Amino acid sequence: MDENKRKDTSEDQALSLSDLLTFSGAYDHTLDAKGRIVIPNAYREPLGDTFVVSVTRDTKSIALYPNDVFESFIREINSLNKRKVAIQDYIRNVAKFTFLNSQMDNQGRVLLPAKLRLAKLGDAKDIEISGAFDHVEIVSSETARLNYERFNDPDHLDALLEEIGNMGFEQTDRF
Repeated sequence: MDENKRKDTSEDQALSLSDLLTFSGAYDHTLDAKGRIVIPNAYREPLGDTFVVSVTRDTKSIALYPNDVFESFIREINSLNKRKVAIQDYIRNVAKFTFLNSQMDNQGRVLLPAKLRLAKLGDAKDIEISGAFDHVEIVSSETARLNYERFNDPDHLDALLEEIGNMGFEQTDRF
């Protein structure tokens, strides 16, 4: 009987593909005159009523995080050795560009704060909004194009796959 309970529990905890890929796909958009973007319909419900506008983990792009995902991110940061200058610098810059309790308006638009927008998008008006599994990333269309070209460079892709393989993932011909 206990074995059946354990089996049912583990099956309930198994994540579906849609759970793992909460945010996927890429959409081209334009910032409006007030610095707002329209959130694609596919991302609205998973983001929730309130969410966090911040930077990506590498701080190169703008990110929209569901609150629970951002909370996990902050827990990771808080576990780091804060005596190290590099960690202090990282925390300072992430905190500087983090805006809690962000919301969409009735038309599904969200304001990207001016300081964050200028730092990560410059004066770009054309942007790409893309899924990154557990969060949404926002970059200029030009940055998206350059990232795509770099990713598709055979030398870069080989090096990337080798690095991933060194992390313990098996490289197969299936993917």
